[in-house]
Amino acid sequence: MSLETPTTPGADPRARWKRLGLAVAIFAVTTVVTTYPLSRHPSSRILANADAMWFAWDIAWIDHSLIHDPLGLLKANIFYPDPAAFTYNEPQVIEGLLGLPVYAVTGNDVLTLNVVVMLTFTMVALAMFLLAMEVTGHVGASIVAGQVYAFTTANFDSVARVQVLSSQWTPLVFLFLIRLLRRRRMRDAVGLGVAFVLQALSCEYYMLFLGLLLLLTFPAFWWIVPRPRLRSTPWLGLMLSGVIVTAALVPVGLLQTGHLSRVDTARPLREGAMPSSYFQTMPENWLYGRWMARGEVPYDDRFFLGFATMALASLGAVAVVRRRRADRANQAETQRQLLIPFLWLGVLSLALATGRDFPTPWGAVAGPYQLLHHFVPGFDLTRVPSRFVVFGRVTLALLAGVGAATLITRHRRLLSPALVGGLLILLPAEHLSVPLPCWTISSGDRVPFVYRWLAEQPGEGAVLEFPPNPIRFRRHEVWWMHYSTYHWHPLVNGFSSFFPLHFDFVINSLLRGRDGFPSNDTLGLLGRLGVKYVIVHEDPWSTEGQVALARFKRRLATYQDRIVHVRSFDDSECVDKDQVGSCRAKVYRLRQPSQTGRPKEVAWHRVDLSRAACQAPGSESDCRRALDGDVHTDFESGESAANHRPVLRVFLDTPVRVTGVGLVTGLYSRDYPRRVRVRGFVDGRWLPLAPRLDVVGFLDDMLERPESAEMRFALGKPRLVEALEISVVTRRRNARLHLAELAAYADAPRPGRLSD
Repeated sequence: MSLETPTTPGADPRARWKRLGLAVAIFAVTTVVTTYPLSRHPSSRILANADAMWFAWDIAWIDHSLIHDPLGLLKANIFYPDPAAFTYNEPQVIEGLLGLPVYAVTGNDVLTLNVVVMLTFTMVALAMFLLAMEVTGHVGASIVAGQVYAFTTANFDSVARVQVLSSQWTPLVFLFLIRLLRRRRMRDAVGLGVAFVLQALSCEYYMLFLGLLLLLTFPAFWWIVPRPRLRSTPWLGLMLSGVIVTAALVPVGLLQTGHLSRVDTARPLREGAMPSSYFQTMPENWLYGRWMARGEVPYDDRFFLGFATMALASLGAVAVVRRRRADRANQAETQRQLLIPFLWLGVLSLALATGRDFPTPWGAVAGPYQLLHHFVPGFDLTRVPSRFVVFGRVTLALLAGVGAATLITRHRRLLSPALVGGLLILLPAEHLSVPLPCWTISSGDRVPFVYRWLAEQPGEGAVLEFPPNPIRFRRHEVWWMHYSTYHWHPLVNGFSSFFPLHFDFVINSLLRGRDGFPSNDTLGLLGRLGVKYVIVHEDPWSTEGQVALARFKRRLATYQDRIVHVRSFDDSECVDKDQVGSCRAKVYRLRQPSQTGRPKEVAWHRVDLSRAACQAPGSESDCRRALDGDVHTDFESGESAANHRPVLRVFLDTPVRVTGVGLVTGLYSRDYPRRVRVRGFVDGRWLPLAPRLDVVGFLDDMLERPESAEMRFALGKPRLVEALEISVVTRRRNARLHLAELAAYADAPRPGRLSD
């Protein structure tokens, strides 16, 4: 088979299947070697990263829903009672479908994830093999390209994030695009649309990035790839691909964005891939880890390309430049022609991967990704521009394949088999980073007995794992998500990219609220959430958890009529003791709590503040935004440097007998103030007004009307005040007050002065 000629449709089908089988066998063996110890212990080991456990739960939830309730897919069992908790992260539907057979047979989320990871490695390499065969027509070179694309440091660093690993559909998108431009066949148009949909449903980052790159590189493909007979564009096929993509992705996008509109989704933009990132290996790298790995680096910053790979790619680029153009009469495209669009793809990918700052000889300038992040819908939900690098690896793999084909062709008679074998060993060996850092985890029939017992309990009601992890360590909530795959009861706990408004408030109230759990307020919260069982763990690892557990034990006798002990579990009933202490646990059942935690009913007649004056010491934000009656405009105070620093003062135009104050936090409820002090200006002096928060009412608002969620404080007794002062009580020096509106309430309406 020649170096220039792609595989033709008329080739022997048996030969094609043999080539495909050979490639699959090589990629599967390489996968098993490079994913050790996952490949040896797939049901009991998981990557030592909370993200891996999240994806294990995510795939298990998809499969569980597809088997038992496909229409309930969005209503995941975390963040109860959120109606669409599945939308708070990327919907890895394709990964779920890949793992469906394994989960249906075993019900083991860890085994399912590891099988999906190993299957994905093989598929990533195989997809690049097919694209390289279309470009080079050389079997050995195409296998080399598959190795370069799949078994690289960037992928080994992202094993825990299987959606980042799942780039197998991208080479197929370019494969079908080239075939469509070459042959104008409708089946290639369908393949193009389906491949893009599969990539989009595997990773939303790649959906946005690949869509942008296709728009920017299509003119190059259109110009370079010759069409049969006439230089006409297959518009009908491209339109068919667009229809497939639109029909499949628009409904998914509308469902997700519709629910995300209920929360604040602003995300800070991270640094991208710098030149040093391409020489950063994992510490476990066998060859270079000792010299080229930094100890602590953020994820998505290890993109070591491999010295052998760079040498092959350089040889391929030189070979392409030196080759003469093919005879134009027979319309045969050379490697130089076909690789030009991919070179443009690589340049664009590496430029966009730099993120916020783009390095130039004259210093760093604002990167092009910033414009996308600010002005293109969808990009504001992203924060890791370095994931553009995967598309640059497409170019690198193809150039390395051309370089390998050049070497093999030059030494065809004497060294070809040995050379191919050596390359297939050397290329992944430069990235070999085994054993991958893993956790041993209880799964299958080795999970703590408390969860097997819980799976046998019928009826409605949610489960609370107590003590929950503090907000700064909430990634550890994935342990409870993992164990929930064995009982599938609704769970108050949870972790994701985004969080429902009520989550931080509930967790903080249980751990370190004014009363903590148990108390009238927190029992009222749990009653509103529909909690039936509380699993109390005897070995919390965090300091906040230990304090909360001690408080629970001290107060349990006071609330024994509402918190009923059901069963205890100890170490003797546990096979493996995990890192979060799940073995020693007690299960309590909550009786329907009364709403005694709510403050005494007061008259909530809202005062018209449109003519009031305001001050916000140390703040550049216009405090009038908190008084304009529009929840879509927000006020943010300056940083608090002291415990009781006034952050907002409102001067009423006439004295009002105030009974309560409201802070409308709306979509900014995640930034709600933990403790608030309210003072009123009475008879020429500031007096404290003793506010008490309606915790259940605030939770109701966050669940039912998130855009106007309001913290209502009932004051100790009505006071005739001329001004109000709101302060944040905190030990943090950088605390801010972030709210949509400030509300004041009086004991009775007055014509022209108050509004109901």
